[in-house]
Amino acid sequence: MQRPRNMRREHPVVIDPIAVEKRCSAPAALPGATAGAAAATLARSVITTAVSDAGHDTCNRLLGGKRGHAPAMKFTLAAIASRRALRLSGRARLPKFDPTMKARDMQKSCSVALGAKTYYRPIEAALRWVDLLRHEQQILETLGPRAFPDPGEFPRWPKLHLYADRIFDGIAHGELACGKSGIVRKTVRVKLNDPALTIRHVDLKSWVARYYPGDKPHFLFDEIERALHPSVNSQALSVLLVEREATKVELAALKHTHETLRVAHDACVKRTRPHPSGLRSESTYLNIIGGLLALLLGKSPSGAAYSSFRNTDAVVSALLAHHPGRQGMSERTLWAKFGQARRHLATSG
Repeated sequence: MQRPRNMRREHPVVIDPIAVEKRCSAPAALPGATAGAAAATLARSVITTAVSDAGHDTCNRLLGGKRGHAPAMKFTLAAIASRRALRLSGRARLPKFDPTMKARDMQKSCSVALGAKTYYRPIEAALRWVDLLRHEQQILETLGPRAFPDPGEFPRWPKLHLYADRIFDGIAHGELACGKSGIVRKTVRVKLNDPALTIRHVDLKSWVARYYPGDKPHFLFDEIERALHPSVNSQALSVLLVEREATKVELAALKHTHETLRVAHDACVKRTRPHPSGLRSESTYLNIIGGLLALLLGKSPSGAAYSSFRNTDAVVSALLAHHPGRQGMSERTLWAKFGQARRHLATSG
């Protein structure tokens, strides 16, 4: 078929993103905001050029836009320009994968994943408490309209009876509020065997936290609430803080007393500590002591004794009798010093 002469020949629109990005790389020296605006302006100029070269009708047919507009092309080129602008401004940062984010999200939604609801039938709460949610359909079909299992029923799960009995015990004694079909009215008393008997999620959580704080189920409490000690509350925390402040004051007083006693002890030690003599003075003292001791126990050339002391024991006894309680003049010290003086006098001569 021959094409009419007045019909404009349409060319396919081919836009190279790399070429567009190269044209958008001109404002690389500009700061962040200016570079972004300049890149967007260049992107618009590329779009206008492409549309004018290819023809509006072809762009409309290819991109699905109205006449004179190319929204899909503009979106693609604007994305390229925005990416280039962010790269120029230094803010092109892709978010890194954080493995803990998924864990936190799972912890936040763990109660929903474990079957948390607004209200429960007692048996529904009991089977969630013992982590039998995957067998919920089987258990409910076996019970039917009954609210409580028989004693010999469900031998595979003995804890189911225990936890269901706990819940009914709390309802019977007025500790756990109950209602009918999720509605709790204090004026309406619901029978325990009523199939429509229900417990609200918030009432069940408060009851478990008060009466069974060491057995908190996952579908009612998150990890932090389960790890928190049951006796830790605002009142107990206030008492602990007051005791801590009082202990800090007492400790500061004891530290001040200890420092005062330490300073006094150091001063006393400095006053009573004898000044250490040098090796020469020590040698002189030992020679004198040794010479006096030899003179007291010695004899003249004619054989007459110089003193009435016959041996060292008599000298030690006389010293102790004349100077009782003197520092450094105990019997043990005197014998040691006399022996050291004799040896030193013999070796130094």
